[in-house]
Amino acid sequence: MHHQELPIIQSAYELLTMLTTKVSKLPRNHRYGLGARIEEQAHLILQDLIKARYQRDRLALLDSVGVNAEILRMLLRAARELNLLSFENLNAVLTTLMDLKKQLVAWRNQVIRNGARETKPV
Repeated sequence: MHHQELPIIQSAYELLTMLTTKVSKLPRNHRYGLGARIEEQAHLILQDLIKARYQRDRLALLDSVGVNAEILRMLLRAARELNLLSFENLNAVLTTLMDLKKQLVAWRNQVIRNGARETKPV
């Protein structure tokens, strides 16, 4: 990314690029099924974070990111159990995802603490 982004958006972008690379290497019969769902969830996470950055009513979007992150985690688990991702690849992706989720919880808590006031992410 060319300009300075919020750390959580940088994490989401990194997650998306990492997953796009991994999905492109999946066998064709999984690339367009499970792989497409994995990429879709990563896109939704990034999209909702960008929207949340610019909207006052952020809580619903942040909650949506949390749900999509959990769906993504389960899809990654399925990919690992189907031997589509190595343990090392899965750990790298999950580390990035868990970092994103920690940032998400902090931002969400800040929004709740500040109530209706406009908040910027941590």
